[in-house]
Amino acid sequence: MMVAMETRPPARALGHLLLEPEVARVVGVLPVWLDPMVRHLRFPGPVGARNGVRQWRIEAVEAWLRWHGLGRLAPILSERNLRWLVLRLVARQPSASLGPAAGVPANDVERQTARLAVHLITQVPYEMQQQWARARRAGSTDRQIAAHARMGVTFVRLVVDGIPRPLSGGRINPYQLRQLWDEGLPIAVIAQCVGRSVPRTRAEIAQAGDFLPARLTSKQIVARFGWTRTNVRGLRQHPHFPPPDGHPTGATMGKGTWWWAATIDQWEAGTKLRRCRVCGARVQRLGTHQTKHQLPKRPAVEEDHDHAQDDHHPH
Repeated sequence: MMVAMETRPPARALGHLLLEPEVARVVGVLPVWLDPMVRHLRFPGPVGARNGVRQWRIEAVEAWLRWHGLGRLAPILSERNLRWLVLRLVARQPSASLGPAAGVPANDVERQTARLAVHLITQVPYEMQQQWARARRAGSTDRQIAAHARMGVTFVRLVVDGIPRPLSGGRINPYQLRQLWDEGLPIAVIAQCVGRSVPRTRAEIAQAGDFLPARLTSKQIVARFGWTRTNVRGLRQHPHFPPPDGHPTGATMGKGTWWWAATIDQWEAGTKLRRCRVCGARVQRLGTHQTKHQLPKRPAVEEDHDHAQDDHHPH
C-alpha cells in the first residue's frame, strides 16, 4: 500500500543555507539517506557545518529536486531495476555481482537502484518516516511497525535504514529461498537444499521481511484476533475454519501447526467478525462474548461460604 505524498512544509533557512535535518525533511527522506544520495545520485554535498551540523545550499537542493522530479513514482519501474533492488535489500549482494550478468557497470546498478529506492521512499510522508524511526527506538519490532502502517516489512526497513551494505560470505538467493518457502518445506529441508545450516537459514528467513509470505502459528493467530489457545483448538474442529497448511515439522519459526497468512486473510474476509470494545477480541457472536465482561466475580471467601451453606441446604 502506497501513501500519497503530503506537501512538505517550508524549511527553516540560515540565509541561503539549510541544516541537515531540514534538508532531509525537504527531500522527504531520513538523514541516513543523504550520504548515499550524495555518492550515487549526484545530490549536492554539504558546503559547511554549524555547531557540528552540516549545511546545504537551498538553491542546489531545490534544483536537484526539480531535475529528478521527486515526489512522484519513478516513471520507469523496470523489472530489472526492481530485481536489483530486491537482491540488494534481501540478499545484500554487492552491485558488482549484479551488473555483469546484464552487461551494466556496477556504478550504474548502484545509481539506478538507489534512485528507484528514493522515489519509492518519498511517497511516504516524512512525518511518517520519523514516526517509524521513533517507534523502533521505543522498542517496536519492524513487523509491528509494518503491520500498524499496513506496509511491508522490507519497505519499512528500507525507509528507516536505507539500502544496507553488502555482506560477504554468500547470502541465500532470495528467489531460490522464495521457491522453496512457497512449497511449504520445513526449514531443515530448505537449509539442506541451499547448503546452509539450519540456524543461518532461519536467520535469513527472518531477515527476508515481507519478501516471503508469512506463515502464522497458533500463537500468532491468537495475537491477531485476541483469542485464546483454547479458541484456536476449538476452531480447528469447526468445518468452516481452514485446516492448517503445515504441520509440526519445524517449518515455522517456532513449533506446531501453521497457516499461510493468505489462508487466514481469505477466511477472515468471508467471516463476519466484530470487535469487542472491552477486550479487543474479534468474534462472531459479540453479544454472547460480551456477557462474560458483565458478570461480576464473587470473592473466593463468599464462594466458599455459599458452598458450605449449600452442603447443609441441598435445596
